[in-house]
Amino acid sequence: MTVSCSKNKAIKIWDAIDYTKTMSLPGNKALFSPSGNKIITIHSAFTATLWNAQTLQALTTEKPLILQGHTNRINSAVFNSAEDKVLTISKDKTALLWNALTGTVLVTFKGHEKTIISGAFNDSEDQIVTTSKDHTAKIWDAKKGTLLVTLGIASTLKDMNLYFFTWALFNKTDDHLITLSTRRTLELWDISSVKQIELDKAEFLNKGTKELDCCLQ
Repeated sequence: MTVSCSKNKAIKIWDAIDYTKTMSLPGNKALFSPSGNKIITIHSAFTATLWNAQTLQALTTEKPLILQGHTNRINSAVFNSAEDKVLTISKDKTALLWNALTGTVLVTFKGHEKTIISGAFNDSEDQIVTTSKDHTAKIWDAKKGTLLVTLGIASTLKDMNLYFFTWALFNKTDDHLITLSTRRTLELWDISSVKQIELDKAEFLNKGTKELDCCLQ
């Protein structure tokens, strides 16, 4: 099964073997959970809906599981490994952590000054990182929502307003973070000291996919 999205606010579900369309869902963006058993669709009305990827029916309690809490566009979403939580990040400058079984908000992450672009869990899932157009990446306590660390792009750069982090990822031991910015550079950070360290080797593979070969052991 695969999905495609279009500007006409329709998400199409396709059979990955014979490429025939099986169903259309409302929304303008769709993302699979790690196992592929769930789909989250993002809508222009500041909401998201959780679906069973096998039946293509909305996950329900007493009604369709619609995530409603943001006050502006949702930019993206990410499931945790157990798929019982989902993080949504928004143009309203907040990220929300939801119970993916009930649709209730568990934690609100608030502190960015501009739209949030991406979010990710660390390996132990007790921390979350978000990146924003405010030129920072922020690490949060995933349970309390408290801000732990702020990483920033150097304010001495010319045309500073053009540069911001677009993506961030923890390493497996949760003590380093790698960021990608609109400068087309990768930065490796020591989280405890909040300092950049030199990358021995870091490059994108397969024409831009987020696979990194670098010193993140």
